[in-house]
Amino acid sequence: MSKANNPVELSHGNFANLKRMAYFAAVVETGSFTRAAERLGVTKAVVSQHVARLEREFKTTLLTRTTRKVAPTDAGKPFQSPFAKPSGQGLSSSTVNVLWGFLNLVVGYLLLCRVGHFDLRDTSDAIALGLGVLVLSLPTARHFGRFHGGNTPGHS
Repeated sequence: MSKANNPVELSHGNFANLKRMAYFAAVVETGSFTRAAERLGVTKAVVSQHVARLEREFKTTLLTRTTRKVAPTDAGKPFQSPFAKPSGQGLSSSTVNVLWGFLNLVVGYLLLCRVGHFDLRDTSDAIALGLGVLVLSLPTARHFGRFHGGNTPGHS
């Protein structure tokens, strides 16, 4: 059934993605589709289908599957954040990362669209936004890229 004709997909919107991410996290935490299914109270096939759909949506492989174990690929591994333990070096909770990202989105929206006279159709405003994002993201990328070989050519 196509997404447009599927009332479950339409009614749940992006919450279906959150469910798929929870299934994915359970597989990573347990190291097994079977143990994740047991933890979640669903069948192994359901967990597998949700993870496969998430991989299709992200257009990348999130898990390396072997007959003995399941492990996250680089795209499926947690990443460092300012909330990590130790600060800025360890790995942080995905929930904290999502909440922090949402807060940043809200603050960015308020600052760009509700304070002052910002208009993306105005070239100077668009350039200012782009430069601001670049100036903030490069040092952040360099800082967090120190881990897992992220600043080394040939590593992602």
